[in-house]
Amino acid sequence: MGTTAMGTTVGMGTTTVDHSTGPVPVGRRERRVAATRQAITEAARELFDAQGYADTTVDQIAELADVAPRTLFRYFESKEALLFSGYGDFLRSLVQTLEARPADESPVRSVVLGLSAMTDLCEAMRPEFVRAQKLADDDEAVGAYERVVMRSASTD
Repeated sequence: MGTTAMGTTVGMGTTTVDHSTGPVPVGRRERRVAATRQAITEAARELFDAQGYADTTVDQIAELADVAPRTLFRYFESKEALLFSGYGDFLRSLVQTLEARPADESPVRSVVLGLSAMTDLCEAMRPEFVRAQKLADDDEAVGAYERVVMRSASTD
């Protein structure tokens, strides 16, 4: 296991974290799962942008992603979870970054250096966060879901 400028090898060689792109799966199954998740996410973004969040159905997302609706729900618990999937991805990367810091390092230094190392990821994910926020602002139920997600993420 080792560390690179932007990535950290995590676990027993199953996943490499590249903070510029997120976790990079190395096994065939992991790559297939990641590709399916990415196809669903991209289909949802495309449809949300084209016809709005409220007018997009799970069936439409599944159809565009070329998966069954049941498969979509294996990856995302709801349409709202799909909209805010970037938050979870970001938080997982942040946790992995902080866990990779030296154990004897002061907590404040770990947080400062960990967040600094994630600057590129923050900038890369900004458009996704802004898009999700705008959709949440336009739909009261989605806004409520977002508050629950953020509250839960900050207390875990």
